[in-house]
Amino acid sequence: MTWQGARVLALGYKNLGELQAKDIRELKRGSVECDLTFAGFVIISCPLKATSRNAIKEIQHASHHTVMITGDNPLTACHVAQELKLTRKQTLVLTASGDNSGEEQMWCWQSLDKTTTLPLVPDGGVKKLKQNFDLCVTGEAFPLLQSNGPLSKSLSLLWPVVKVYARVAPKQK
Repeated sequence: MTWQGARVLALGYKNLGELQAKDIRELKRGSVECDLTFAGFVIISCPLKATSRNAIKEIQHASHHTVMITGDNPLTACHVAQELKLTRKQTLVLTASGDNSGEEQMWCWQSLDKTTTLPLVPDGGVKKLKQNFDLCVTGEAFPLLQSNGPLSKSLSLLWPVVKVYARVAPKQK
């Protein structure tokens, strides 16, 4: 459903017993949001506003560089970007591979349908990425793009090329 621009939310609940309003306000988010009982999914359709396409087209025709920065899931964000004609080519998402068991994460570019995978800096560099694909970066990958490691020069060239920034936290915007 996220492929089609919908938002999918998981619902869960937890019996907290009888608490006073004061006690509820003092609860820590982490203690409330753990050990929940799964209650199902809610799928919310969020169609584009009728004026959105024309507004984006007008901005683009005025020679402004347009990008999308959203807290949405990359699948939802990339679908909306395609609907708005912000992206026109196959979109690759900067993705962390491997597990989170303490080993250093490996990063790669992966298509939304996972049929295409390219190394972080492919042969031909950023130029090849820009020519053949539209790019999406998540908030999780921001530290990688801001790092001072051996690839920092190549990675710094990505900022102006990225069309969609997804799962971006408010503080990152």
